[in-house]
Amino acid sequence: FTYAFTAAAIYLATREARHYLRLRREYLRRGDGAGESPQPRCSVLVERVPPRLRSDAALHQYFAALFGHRDVHSAVSFVDCAHLEKLLDARDAAADAYAWRSEEGGYGYATITSDEGLSDLAAILSEKEQAVQKCQESIREAKEA
Repeated sequence: FTYAFTAAAIYLATREARHYLRLRREYLRRGDGAGESPQPRCSVLVERVPPRLRSDAALHQYFAALFGHRDVHSAVSFVDCAHLEKLLDARDAAADAYAWRSEEGGYGYATITSDEGLSDLAAILSEKEQAVQKCQESIREAKEA
């Protein structure tokens, strides 16, 4: 009885493994059948891109020359604006410092009457505007390159 049970278990496990491999190969070749293209499964993230390749066209041209035009679907470059996140957090913190929450659940803003409060808020907003301008310049330079 033990030999028969073991043989049946091995047979079923082998049959299931073959079926899984067939389905896996089919999925990798064609996708899940929901109209999904193979592009998302074949995309790569490249970091530390040289400044001369930091535009979509230049990056696409580089990879097309490297791998062939048929093999490169598209290339998208992203400008790093992480420094904006810190400034936006500081702006939100300054706005929250002057905001109040009423008992009814509504929000309101207090009037800033001190010169110190006005200068703090002006400094934060000025830094934010400078960072946005810097990011916009980076994007323009990347597009022109």
